[in-house]
Amino acid sequence: MILEFLMKHEDKAFFSKNIAEASKRYGVKTRDIMRTVRGYEKKSLVYDKRYVTDNKQTPFKKGYLITWFEQK
Repeated sequence: MILEFLMKHEDKAFFSKNIAEASKRYGVKTRDIMRTVRGYEKKSLVYDKRYVTDNKQTPFKKGYLITWFEQK
């Protein structure tokens, strides 16, 4: 569901909190989204952006910024 949403909106990036809010009616929680996104990121299907400082990674105020990578 998350990957299909990102593919449908391939020209945009979304914060994880926005995806969670849009998916709430399906019973999807923020932690479910990030677990799924990290799996997709390992397969190079999506990209999630966060602050990285001194070996520490933290989300932006609105969560992680997520977008889909077009596969060629």
